[in-house]
Amino acid sequence: MNDEAQNRTMADLAKQLGPNSAIRTMSKLNLATDINKIYSQSAINHLAATFNPEIGSTNEIFRRVSDAINASAVSRFGIDAQNILGAVKMQEAFVANFGLPDLSVYKSITKQLNTPDLVKTLASYHESQSSIVQAMKKMESPWLSAIDQVTSIDAFARLQGIGSLISQNHGFTQDIAKILREDLGDWRDEITWTKHELNSFDERRNKYVNLGFNPSITEFPAPAFHQSLECSGLSIDPPELLDTYGSPIPKADNKQEQEAFERTNNAHAWLHGLESHVRRFIDVHMTKQFGEKWPISNLPNNMYDQWVETKRKDKSDRELPILHYADLTDYERIICRKDNWKIVFSTFFSRPEFVRESFQRLYPIRHDIAHSRLITKDDELFLFTETKKLMNIIILQG
Repeated sequence: MNDEAQNRTMADLAKQLGPNSAIRTMSKLNLATDINKIYSQSAINHLAATFNPEIGSTNEIFRRVSDAINASAVSRFGIDAQNILGAVKMQEAFVANFGLPDLSVYKSITKQLNTPDLVKTLASYHESQSSIVQAMKKMESPWLSAIDQVTSIDAFARLQGIGSLISQNHGFTQDIAKILREDLGDWRDEITWTKHELNSFDERRNKYVNLGFNPSITEFPAPAFHQSLECSGLSIDPPELLDTYGSPIPKADNKQEQEAFERTNNAHAWLHGLESHVRRFIDVHMTKQFGEKWPISNLPNNMYDQWVETKRKDKSDRELPILHYADLTDYERIICRKDNWKIVFSTFFSRPEFVRESFQRLYPIRHDIAHSRLITKDDELFLFTETKKLMNIIILQG
């Protein structure tokens, strides 16, 4: 089946399922056909494009995208359509479970915020009960679970706490890093990724949880999650892209993949804005200490040659500094190289493992953007948190 025919099938499926909630429910499908043997990546991207983008980057979309595509094989392969309808109903029930608290409910919310565990959490995040309640009252999207109010309240408070902590403090101290690990996990040790872990959102989520990530803090309907991020201050003011140090990411080879890429535009703006600032930060301070030729003498083995080769393949006519061709994985290695760390960067970051932790949390997002894939709510949280932390250092230190 060619891409055009596959895309028509995708559009038909989307039309049949109708409600936006359908795409979230596809995560619950467990159909047997192997998508990689039937549909191309462009067709997968096209399916995602057929749905209203207001649902955003939800974990549910991605946990079993392959199952979503397999759902289009209902007529072709005789898969029971009741599986799809049942999943849609399950998801609609899930969304209906969330609501906005009325004034009478805030008495029980205040009581929950006064429990010992949450009092301790709020204290560690330097948050007050009144500020959490104030943020809750700003919410316009249903966020409180009728079935598990305790988890919703706890998760909302933690999101606000993370935002407050980062906005008020230097993010690379021992105390701040320890607090953030309670919810974001411990990423200090070197982490290796298999191709399956990067491409399977189930496996990726499992890896996050095994690292200590608290999955409840992103388990809101997408609109509520994004609004709660805005209330926390985490998702406002993305770093401006610095043109000279911008990232040389080519456009996708076909229209469908480019459309998928554009749907990640917000994450793209945040990450590549951050990367341009990190590049300038490294360049300014390394040049100040070692001179303009520092990339030749002060990079890890083979890194300079890799940059030169990447530059050679760049077909643009722009004359850019060699650091322009650095990859996200290069920054931590440059900063934490022993001589660079001792002479330059130990002034800005208290420990090398804190730098490694930040860039490792960003790596899966960078992978998705490079491959024109949408990102999950977990990854959005990592992106906003680590960008804010790094930008605090860069802005403060110049």
